[in-house]
Amino acid sequence: MDHRAILLHDEHCRVFRTLHRLVQGVADGDRGGAAEVARRLAGAVAALRRHTRSQDEIVWPAVLDRAPADSVLVLCAEEQHERIDRLLTCAQARTAAFVGAAAAIERARLTAALDALSEVLEEHAAQEESQLLPVAERALTAAEWSTLSVRSQDG
Repeated sequence: MDHRAILLHDEHCRVFRTLHRLVQGVADGDRGGAAEVARRLAGAVAALRRHTRSQDEIVWPAVLDRAPADSVLVLCAEEQHERIDRLLTCAQARTAAFVGAAAAIERARLTAALDALSEVLEEHAAQEESQLLPVAERALTAAEWSTLSVRSQDG
């Protein structure tokens, strides 16, 4: 089992749960606090998108090519990545509104978006780790894993 992938999933999930708590801690009218949350969220979104994009470009094609019997797992993971991307876009929009107003209603909307994102992200990570990662470990070469690691962390 590639423990780096599990650690990375854990980190992504932890970061978005932390962002949820940070949003709740911003007082009404504190646009500076809201802007700090927005800065942190932007970094988390970029990191998660790098991770999912690298999987879409490296892992899924290799699994589809070398383990076609497991293609349903890839199709499910691709669909989850699309859902995650839509939820990230929603969270970004909610963040922009929160920064603009730093009001309770915008805080509630952003925390709801982060809750939805965290739920899908945690479901995806668990499924990927238990079902798809073992297949990927057999399908990918050492060079592909190395490329995946570099691309997942490049900014």
